[in-house]
Amino acid sequence: DFRGLLAPIFEENVMRLFHSNVQTATDRFAVSLSNHKWVATPSALLSSRTSATEDRGSLSPALSLLDHPPLAVLTNAYLVMLNELRQCAPLSLCRRITTEFEQSLRGIIKQLEEIRRESIFTEAENDFYQVMCKATAEEWVPYIIRCFNAVFHARTSLIDVAAFQEDVYALFEDQGTREARHKEWARARMRPASKRRSELSELAASRGTGNEKKESP
Repeated sequence: DFRGLLAPIFEENVMRLFHSNVQTATDRFAVSLSNHKWVATPSALLSSRTSATEDRGSLSPALSLLDHPPLAVLTNAYLVMLNELRQCAPLSLCRRITTEFEQSLRGIIKQLEEIRRESIFTEAENDFYQVMCKATAEEWVPYIIRCFNAVFHARTSLIDVAAFQEDVYALFEDQGTREARHKEWARARMRPASKRRSELSELAASRGTGNEKKESP
C-alpha cells in the first residue's frame, strides 16, 4: 500500500503551485503600480467615503476597488489564485499556506511603501495615493482575507485583519491621526451592538473626508 507515500508528494505540488500563483499576483501588482498614473477621479474620491456601507460579509469584491486599477489587477490575480487553491486545499497544509499568504500581504504593503518612497508626488498625487491606501486598508485587506478564510471554511479568521490594516494605515497616517482613530473605534465598540455597527461604518466613511479641500466659491 503506497498511499501513505503519495501524500507528501501531493502536498508539495500543491504548495509549489500556490507559491507560483502568489508570485504571479505580486508581480502583476508591481507592474500595475509602477505604470499607474496618480490622477484622482471623482468616483475614486466618492468611493473612499461610501465604501464602508457595502456588505462586509460578501465574497464579491467592492465596486470601489475598480476606481484603483492596481487594486483591481491585484484583486483579480488573488481571486484566480484562491479559486485554484479552493479546488484542492488540504487541511494539512492550512498552516503553511496561511503563513505564505500572510507573507504575500506583507509584500503588497511593502510595495505600496516603496512606491511612495521612490516617487516624487505632487500634493494632488499624494492625496490620491492616500485614497488608494485607505481603500486597501478598509476594503481590499478585509475582503481578500475573507475570501482566504472561505477556502478553508474557517469559522473564525485565520489571519489578523486588524494587524494588516494597521500596517497600511501607517503608510499615510501620523501619530496624532492614528491615536484619534483608535479612540474613535474604542468609543464605538463600547456602544450597544445594535448601534455599534452603524457607528463603525460612519467612522470608517468619515475618514475618507479628512484630507479633502474646500473649493473656493
